[in-house]
Amino acid sequence: MQLSQLEYLQAVASYGGVRKAARAVHVSPQAVSSAIKKLESEYQIALLDRSTGEAALSPAGREFARRARMVLAQVDDLKKYAQSMGDGVSPDGHFRLYAPCLHGRGLLFSENWYDSFESLHPQIHLDVWHQSTATCFESLMLGISDAAISFEEPRDGALSSKYLGEKELKVLSCPAGHQSVEAMTIRELLGGRLAVPINLSPCLNAINQCPETQLVNFRFRDVEYGSRAQTEFLQAGGLILSLSGSSLASDGSEVSECSIEGSRDVTLPIYFCYRQNSWTDRHQTVFLHLLRHLASRDHLASRRQVNSDAS
Repeated sequence: MQLSQLEYLQAVASYGGVRKAARAVHVSPQAVSSAIKKLESEYQIALLDRSTGEAALSPAGREFARRARMVLAQVDDLKKYAQSMGDGVSPDGHFRLYAPCLHGRGLLFSENWYDSFESLHPQIHLDVWHQSTATCFESLMLGISDAAISFEEPRDGALSSKYLGEKELKVLSCPAGHQSVEAMTIRELLGGRLAVPINLSPCLNAINQCPETQLVNFRFRDVEYGSRAQTEFLQAGGLILSLSGSSLASDGSEVSECSIEGSRDVTLPIYFCYRQNSWTDRHQTVFLHLLRHLASRDHLASRRQVNSDAS
């Protein structure tokens, strides 16, 4: 099988017949027909309905062409990636990324990820805005941002997402006697004064994956997002759900950061979200570089990490 054969088949699917396809791709009808006959012989499948005057795709041919379209799209994506990695060729442009605002409750990515990305791709001007999850999705729908980071997949069918990895959910507390605590059980968590999570739904989903939380109603306390208010809440015996790297638990602080000890890991999924069918070739190239950068182990500090390809 050759790519040109798939391209001719795709042209027949797009233009409705062999002659029209031949005119569109500037070859003879015989060349198109011969290429498709080779596919039919190789795969033992009738791709064309030749019972009519203008040979058109058979039902099996239409399905074959649909799958061929995906293969050609993958090849095109591979070419763009190779070009972007070639000597003297790099993506450029202005890219706007929205990410969840954590208000001191941990870090989504390592502190140096932005500087690292900028040094690797100096021709990309990257703007990062921190907003609520709802605002991140709304900005995508309105075309204000090019992409967004989220702890949950978008529900709107116009948005797509790529899974980047996971972040372990931590607990902030002020232990009695300022003794550091390595882990807190689900029972201890449920019995404490727990602040309302910034990302309520994803946090609840993560905790509820543990069987010991079934049929339990959480009672959350409202706490202002400022560092002083959150620290005072912790000093009064409260607990705050956080990601690792919270500024509240910095060196010299009485605030302790510990893991949640459950029957399974308590983690938040991380998604890279974007609008479907709205990106130019430049956006796609920038997207590939940014996605691979964010998904690297050095910048997404997760307990379990996957390599994510923007295919």
